[in-house]
Amino acid sequence: MSDEPLDLDKHRGMAAQKATEIRRAMTDVEGRARELRERQSVLESRLMSVAATSWPEAAAKASNAASCSAVTASSRFCRK
Repeated sequence: MSDEPLDLDKHRGMAAQKATEIRRAMTDVEGRARELRERQSVLESRLMSVAATSWPEAAAKASNAASCSAVTASSRFCRK
C-alpha cells in the first residue's frame, strides 16, 4: 500500500475533468467576488459615515451614491 494520494482525475474522461476545473474556478471566483463585495461595503459605509469637508467632496459622495442606486443587476457591487 502506498502513502501517496491517488490522482483520480487521470481515470476520468476529459469532459468530467473540464467540468471539475470549471466548478473549481467558479467557486474561486464566487469567493473572491463575495470578499470584494464585503470589502466594498465596508469602504462605502466608512466613506459615507464621514461628513464631507467641501462642496466638491459632497458632490463626489452624492455622485457615488446616485450611481450606486442607479445601477441595475448588471453590476452587483453597489450594494447598500
